Amino acid sequence: MSDRTTTTSRSTPGHGVAYTADDFAKGQPLNHIGVEVDDLAAIEAKVVAAGLRPFGHDSYDPGRRFYFLDPDGIEYEVVSYR
Repeated sequence: MSDRTTTTSRSTPGHGVAYTADDFAKGQPLNHIGVEVDDLAAIEAKVVAAGLRPFGHDSYDPGRRFYFLDPDGIEYEVVSYR
């Protein structure tokens, strides 16, 4: 199997789906998951403690945010409007 292709199966036998790395390019099938929190600094500390790397810090009207990638490469946006 190439490093660009994996095959997964749904819970119903016979419904295998083949994916390539291109299927998981940014924006496919989604851009990111947004999560609103009360204490941005506390959540960032938990992200770092989990071994993940926050990036894209920004302050903007009406709040502040940062991003991180989970181990599967899914991007999360963490925002606080407090």
